[in-house]
Order: sequence, then structure tokens, then C-alpha cells
Amino acid sequence: MVETISDIKKIIPLYNPNMPVDKNITSGFMSKSEIDILIRLAPALGGKKASAFEFGTNAGNTTAVLARYFGQIYTIDFYREIATFIDPAQANEIPRLEDVGKSARLPNVHQLYGDTTSKATRLELSILNRMFNLVLIDAGHNFVNVLNDGMLALTMVKLGGVVIIHDYKAENVGKDVMRAVDIISDIVGKVYHIEGTWFAFCIIPNKMEESKKEIIKDDIIPHALVLGDHIVKYPDKRFHDLPTDSDRTIEIPLIWDEVIKYKPEEVLEVGNVLGYYIDRKHDVVDLLEKGDDIITADIRTYKDEKKYKLIVSITTLEHVGDGKDGHDIDELGIINAINNMLELLEAGGRIIFTVPVGHNPYMDNLFKEQKIVCDNIYAYKRIDALNNWLRLPYDDIKNSELYVPYWGTANASLLCEIYKKGNSR
Repeated sequence: MVETISDIKKIIPLYNPNMPVDKNITSGFMSKSEIDILIRLAPALGGKKASAFEFGTNAGNTTAVLARYFGQIYTIDFYREIATFIDPAQANEIPRLEDVGKSARLPNVHQLYGDTTSKATRLELSILNRMFNLVLIDAGHNFVNVLNDGMLALTMVKLGGVVIIHDYKAENVGKDVMRAVDIISDIVGKVYHIEGTWFAFCIIPNKMEESKKEIIKDDIIPHALVLGDHIVKYPDKRFHDLPTDSDRTIEIPLIWDEVIKYKPEEVLEVGNVLGYYIDRKHDVVDLLEKGDDIITADIRTYKDEKKYKLIVSITTLEHVGDGKDGHDIDELGIINAINNMLELLEAGGRIIFTVPVGHNPYMDNLFKEQKIVCDNIYAYKRIDALNNWLRLPYDDIKNSELYVPYWGTANASLLCEIYKKGNSR
């Protein structure tokens, strides 16, 4: 929940709105009133005994203000020479190396360089756990960047500290910022927007509710997904050779936790996937793989008198009719596969499958046009380089690209459930 307020003192009692502020202090991308708020926050958070972290150094104008009123300042930015992706909306804001922090070359300023969506940078920043009284986010303003930096900020700020996000506004890049802040508010419980500014902020309480402790841990935000009311945490030690940096990390535990609710003879898997990570006993149909325990067949045409209570599939159905790697082109491939899977399902049975967004344009369009009819569709998006995923509305992930921004993996995934004749088990 985001609440607009006009009196910061009601939320931060030590904040003094009447504290004298030098009229000549300004900053490039912030209004004078926003800079004054940062200055007045300093004594409320400990002043020269307090430390601050800034996402988005640019020329260092805001950094220099923080350095004047706080003790130690850490600030990070990337620069044109190392940028792998530049958001067109902020292209004119990306500095060259020699310009990063040029206005804040001060003894108490520690300049860091890196892309905070990269795994290497995230791991380097993980050592700054619970170090800062203030974390200011004013870097990349697209949805993924803001959410990525916001989630990281929650691990870096001290209990009792403040996280501020700039450009919270209902226009231009601010729309993405607002979407990300809404999700952050679901995690921390309450975010405040300061009336008349582009600031949104939250306080990490000294004593958190039990439910929040599970989300905002002292080491790192845990990997967890929700399927209905069922929480799945990962990495999962039940599995061998399970990758920790791809969509399989979340899909294998999600599907397996449903499989084990049934007897092995009641389950059919489409695509031989689970067997690579855990000892499975159920039947498998696969188009290409062969083996004593694998039925080599096309799921669009495979017939059997045996009926199953559960049919599962993990990142397989997107290949049906995709025209890649020797496969035929079948624009309705996934629908034809699902229809045949329903024929293999007993009355009241259930299909549950995962597919990546961005691999098969025919499939993606069928989902967008609502021609694939499911009882439940859960949409997940990868939000950072540490392979954290969040459940989001389908509209937020429907145009995701397969390897953007994280190469080698899906960046969004759908988990779909279908019940035969609408009856649940």
C-alpha cells in the first residue's frame, strides 16, 4: 500500500521540517524541496554517524549533498563503456567513465561501478548487508531496474533505516517506478509518497512481524514462490544438478510438489525433464528421447487406453510446432497438444504445465488472444541476477523476451492448470 503524506514528521518523529537549509544547495535531477528533505533526514537518521548508499551516481551532485550531511557514502553507477543495455528513455543520462561522480570526489565517498542487474555486481554488493541508515534509489527507471534495486536495498538498509525511491510520478518513466513501488509496498507493508515531490519512501522497522521476517531476512531475500496458498522455496536440496540461475530452479520444485500428491501410476509427464533431477517412477512421453521408461511419441497424436489423474509438463509444450531444431511448424501446436492431453486424462483429472514467454511466438500470441483456456494461469518474472522471481499479473510479463535481460534463461514463465470438465481433484 502506498499512502500520500504531507507531514514526514508523523512517520519519522526525529525529522525536523524547520531545520535551516542552505538555499544554494541544489542537485541536477532533484528539486530543491527534495534535496532539502534529504538534508533534514540526515540528523534524524544519525547525521555524521550515519551512512548512506546511493543507486545512480551520475555526475555526483546528489552524492556530494549526502556526503556533506552523512558520514560514509557508498554510491554505484555504470557508464557507457560497460553498458550492455541503455534504456532509450534515459540514454542522455548515462555518463562516461570520467564523468561518473566527478562532483563528489570526496574522502567519505566510496565510488563503485557496475550494473546492479548483473550477477557479479549483485554478489559484490551482498557484503553490504544491513550497513546503511539511508538507501537512495535514483538509477535505471524501467520496471525491472527499479524492482531489482529496491529488492537489493531491502537487504542493505539497517533495521530502522529508510529507503527512498526517486521519480515516483504518474508520467513517463515514473509509471514503471510506481509499478515497482507497488510491489515493494506488498513486501514491506507500507510505502509513503511525499506530497509535492517525486519521493516514495519506506522504513524498515526495528521489530518486524513474523510474516515480514520471512521476506526480509538479515542475510538475503529468500527465493520463494506461491502457487495458490502453497509456498515453494528454492534452491531445493531434494534435487541433484538443479541449476540455480534459470527458470528450471523454480519450475522443478513447483511441479514436483504437485506430482508427489499422487501415486506414480496416476501421473504422466510430457517431456522427459524431472528424471534428470530426481528419481521418478511415473510414465513419460517424449518426442525424441528413447529409453525403457520413456514412451517415444508426439503428444499431439499419442493414444493410450490408460487414463491419468495428473499430467505435467515442464518447459516442453513451447517446442510443439515451433519450427525450430527440426520441429514442424504448427501454429496451434500447444492447443493440439493440450486437447490430446485432455483425452489422456480421466474425469476430474488435472493438467499442470510450465512454458517460457518469448520462445514460441505462435504460443505467445495464443495466450495473448486468450485462445488457450486454462482454469488458472500464474505468471512469474525473473527480477534480478540472483534468480529471484515474483508472481505478477499476466499483462506485466506477456511481452517478455526470452534472454533479456538475463541471458541463457527465460525471463518470464507461465504455470497453467487445467481441470477436465472443470472438476478439481
